[in-house]
Amino acid sequence: MAVRSTKKAVSPSSSTSSRKRSLSPTICIPPLKKVTRPRKKQRIDASIYVVRSVPDPRYTKPEVLSSARAYWEKKHHNPLWDANVYGCNPYDSIWKDYKQPDPLIHQLPLPAALPPKLKRLHILPEELSYVEVVCDGGQEEDDEYAHVSSVFKVRYKGQVYILKVFRSTDGHGCLGARTFTREKQAYESLLHYGVCAAGFAPICHGWFKLHIPDEPAWLKSYASDPKPAFALLIEFIPDAVQLDSRNITVPIAANAMLALEHVHGAGVLHNDLYGRNHLVRADGRVVIIDFGMAETWPHENVDRLSLKWEKEICWDRYFGCLLPDKLIGVPSFIA
Repeated sequence: MAVRSTKKAVSPSSSTSSRKRSLSPTICIPPLKKVTRPRKKQRIDASIYVVRSVPDPRYTKPEVLSSARAYWEKKHHNPLWDANVYGCNPYDSIWKDYKQPDPLIHQLPLPAALPPKLKRLHILPEELSYVEVVCDGGQEEDDEYAHVSSVFKVRYKGQVYILKVFRSTDGHGCLGARTFTREKQAYESLLHYGVCAAGFAPICHGWFKLHIPDEPAWLKSYASDPKPAFALLIEFIPDAVQLDSRNITVPIAANAMLALEHVHGAGVLHNDLYGRNHLVRADGRVVIIDFGMAETWPHENVDRLSLKWEKEICWDRYFGCLLPDKLIGVPSFIA
């Protein structure tokens, strides 16, 4: 998941906040209890993730930006990625000597019980009205996940939702079913620990088996499947756009880290946090989506060290790549 090679350290300038901010490596799973929608005052201040609120002035000079853009046009690589324009990654120094997790340090506490199972729905295909296709994996022949899952915008009982459809059998060793299970388990924890209620991930209303009709229309990619597909009915967020170098700002980058903090607090390791899997709302809040590659505690790969690594990668992605790409006015290849 690494974005680029290790960067050379650049000392932060005097514009760095005078307050000392520390990021604790300790990640705690909340205790099991009935979760209600949290009040806004309970949210962590997203500014704790900001090292520099403005770019280092050494890299905002017109000649520097012009040179960086010219280099990008030749190499499709932004040299400012390696310059710590927005400060040094605060996660680099946490457990930097560990290549593998130490169970005595990095193991998360065992939950008293697993979160409740995701609600099973009973929805007939004729109850769903097609609105538009978001991503039809069944038609992307060159994609690694071709014929595994698709995402549609649909109308159900007068409301617009996102419908994510997964093959229950496929030619990739049942990858569709495994992807469905990963996403379902992630949403069980995200719902249980209040991450969806707080708006950091969409609400998943439940799952069901989708029987493909004889005249499949918009579900034609699944018409020849021997078994019904799996489906998730997910909240549609109308005022949101995908995160990229055109719309990112320092506050949005900080809000993306805040959303990730809450996802990790539910014991969910996302494993695919590119820009396309972030939605930016009109007010700058960030919603993390698409948990098809996620691993959820108590999965053996989920520990404090793996969660730290994902934070480190994402801080680099937001502050070290997307923001410098915006600075020189180029599209990002890591979106």
